Amino acid sequence: MFVRFVVDHLNKQSGINQGILGVAFRIGREAKLQGLDQMMLNDHLDWLQSAFTTPDIFDQTENLKGVCWFKQTQSEIISRVKTIVPLVEKCGLQVTELRSDAPGTVIYEDEFQVVAIPLQIN
Repeated sequence: MFVRFVVDHLNKQSGINQGILGVAFRIGREAKLQGLDQMMLNDHLDWLQSAFTTPDIFDQTENLKGVCWFKQTQSEIISRVKTIVPLVEKCGLQVTELRSDAPGTVIYEDEFQVVAIPLQIN
């Protein structure tokens, strides 16, 4: 089983709903939150960045349609992502948690996640 958190607008490369982490990092960079909320978001994002890395396969144009899914076994990472959901929602975005046994054609895998091309895009 794999877990993904998405917001309510489409990613231009993949054509499906954008993942929460890309949005959260943009919110953090642009300081869209105030005070303690901004500090909490930055702290959680710093922790997530230290816990795992973004796959470098996105440096290749043909892989830009891939989307990341956490492995269900990564409960600490998933818990941290859940803590940023209300912070992202304060910026007017709706966040949805998705679960799937078949995220698409897997093009990358590590101990934390898979990157898959969604089946409707293949």
